[in-house]
Amino acid sequence: ALHGFRILDLTQGIPGPLATSDLGDLGARVIKVEWGSGDWSRDVGPRLPDSDAALFLACNRGKLSLLVDLADQNDWDLLSRLAHDADVIVIDWFAPQEMR
Repeated sequence: ALHGFRILDLTQGIPGPLATSDLGDLGARVIKVEWGSGDWSRDVGPRLPDSDAALFLACNRGKLSLLVDLADQNDWDLLSRLAHDADVIVIDWFAPQEMR
């Protein structure tokens, strides 16, 4: 149903990532952007061997992933291009003030 839609996911935790995963399940291309040490849910709950936490994997299935350094102008330029090309940008309150 959403084939061809581009979603820029700037969320962390459970609600935002789960919602954007659902959009991916419906055919959208979802790009998850993380900053700092990454989404905090990577370390919550049981971990799979040599992997992230099962919670993170379940809420971020099927997404492309990108880690940006908010102090790097090149990363801001990349984020700007991704935002310009996105059909939908999903952000939650975990996003740093610089991204709002």
